[in-house]
Amino acid sequence: MSAPKSGEVDKPELLREDGSYLSHLVEGMLQEMGVSHYDVRTTHLLVDLLQRESLSLLDDAQQQSEIRISQEKQRLLLNSAASAKLPKLSVTVSEEDAQVACKQYLSRNIEKSSFLTDIKEMQRYANSVRLGVKSISVPPSKQSRGFLAALRSSE
Repeated sequence: MSAPKSGEVDKPELLREDGSYLSHLVEGMLQEMGVSHYDVRTTHLLVDLLQRESLSLLDDAQQQSEIRISQEKQRLLLNSAASAKLPKLSVTVSEEDAQVACKQYLSRNIEKSSFLTDIKEMQRYANSVRLGVKSISVPPSKQSRGFLAALRSSE
């Protein structure tokens, strides 16, 4: 890459004479993984897949931002009539919203091992079960006598 001329801003090369920058990245990734022989169309398909998934992820992040902004608006204005008159703001995706969208994407599209799923189920079960608590059903006639009297009579 040559040094920029005076007055020019150095821009990344997104389009090259021999293909797009993204296709070069995909080809480099394939080479790093040790894949040396593949169909020429493979890189184009992988670039297309990468672009579609990236756009889907950005769309999810924008929706997450819009939901957050609308909830904040409702909290601030307490559903007043003025909230309907406010113009729609252009949404800038925050880093937190992008992280939430990434987590949702990974939970939807990445297969988890059964071992991790079992651990999560056991954790959920352990958090929902109350240990060491005896449930006592006290008849209405014995409620006024006090807790200890009701406990003795239920045993």
